[in-house]
Amino acid sequence: MIYRYMYQGFHKSEDIKVKSRNCVTNLSLAIFNDKIFMYFESEDRNINPNDIVSENIIPYPSGELWQQMMDIFHYSKPLSKEHWKRKIENKKPIFQIIYLKPEMVSSYIFYHYQYQEERPGECDKYGAIFIFGNLLVMYLEAPEEQETEYYNGKLTTNNTPSNWAELMAEHFAPWQDFDGDWRQIKNYDL
Repeated sequence: MIYRYMYQGFHKSEDIKVKSRNCVTNLSLAIFNDKIFMYFESEDRNINPNDIVSENIIPYPSGELWQQMMDIFHYSKPLSKEHWKRKIENKKPIFQIIYLKPEMVSSYIFYHYQYQEERPGECDKYGAIFIFGNLLVMYLEAPEEQETEYYNGKLTTNNTPSNWAELMAEHFAPWQDFDGDWRQIKNYDL
């Protein structure tokens, strides 16, 4: 089984060093202001993010360096190691962020779960959205790969709204310094 992870932390400087890539694949980092985001995949369900990156990371008040973000949406899921292998080499990770209006978090998750389970594999095979508080991080890869194996979702309904973009726009908190919804953030070159 392959597990997907997204962690959020705070960095002291942009001089980030990877300690180890053992047991992880598709490791990617992105930075926005004082936040750093780490995406990776692993067959190890109990991997410690501190074993991957811990230098120049500011601890949370609890002493932890990383907080795990929850996967609330994915276009596709790993069905096997072979299925999840990238067919296109040298893909570029893309990180985008946005904040939800706090009162709209549950609605956003509801609609995305419905979409995910009614239309599995519809878009970018490796695309996913993770949440921490009301902050969303979308992980994508370019060029996009389409799903090659169809599987049934958990829902047999067909209730995903047709006015998706309009409906989602109602969920997003406005940016103070950016005109738009999702904001692409800087990848950290490993």
